[in-house]
Amino acid sequence: MRRFTDTHVFRTEVFSLGIDNETAGYYLSTPISGVSGAVEFETCYAISEAEYRRFVDNPPLAIPFVEDCRMGREEKRRLA
Repeated sequence: MRRFTDTHVFRTEVFSLGIDNETAGYYLSTPISGVSGAVEFETCYAISEAEYRRFVDNPPLAIPFVEDCRMGREEKRRLA
């Protein structure tokens, strides 16, 4: 079984939400640029159940968090 299972994909806002199968917790994943900016890779960040439900109900509310992740301000919540 894969560790991460996407439950919602938001193409316009460029992020996904899902379940971490190892912890049964929730995550948000988004593409992150490498140091040179030339390489993008998908990275997952832990979120609470309340954040998960809020972002599912209103995806634009996740944008500030997504931007914080992309800028490296949420590294403590990074899962993979």
